[in-house]
Amino acid sequence: MPNNKDEVRESIKDLLQDDGTNLPIANTGDLPSFHSMETFSYDTTKTAAVENAKKMMSTVMKLYLSEKIIEENEYVQMKQRVEEMQLATLLNQMQQMQHSIEVLMRTIETGELSPRMFEVLGGLQKTMLEINKHTTLHIMASEENAKKLKHDIDIYGDNKELSQSKKIDGVVSRGNRDFMKDIQEEIQDVDFDNEEQKDGE
Repeated sequence: MPNNKDEVRESIKDLLQDDGTNLPIANTGDLPSFHSMETFSYDTTKTAAVENAKKMMSTVMKLYLSEKIIEENEYVQMKQRVEEMQLATLLNQMQQMQHSIEVLMRTIETGELSPRMFEVLGGLQKTMLEINKHTTLHIMASEENAKKLKHDIDIYGDNKELSQSKKIDGVVSRGNRDFMKDIQEEIQDVDFDNEEQKDGE
């Protein structure tokens, strides 16, 4: 008489083959399921999610910022890394959820038709849609952050290369703030010269 589950599995398989039937056995009680189950590689999936997240965030940053800004600005680099980690987590969860749904559907196909199985399946599918939604929103938010970074660097950047310096009437401006500062200084110089002329008269 079999003493463990492996022996039970082999015994039932032999009985089914001798009987000439090829029916799936439901996973009920202590009896194991006979339907094939694809092994899920967590390490491979996580690595793929990280690589895809890095590629996506790099593309977003390069769409709005130059490579020079990305390489030289430490804040931009840290911002990109944080967004890569968040996106990688979402992509990894998406793959795990997809695998869980497939496993549950295969289990139902073997004959496990209890209402609870369909309830869990519906919950997993709903969660899958939520993850897809959050992934899309995260990418959109990353694009908006990149636009804001470009805008802030153009206005407040101290590096002439980053802020696209312009020479206007002999005055070099590194952005709107510096340009207005130079104008104010010129106005003050003119007022000071006028006051000196009045005093001299």
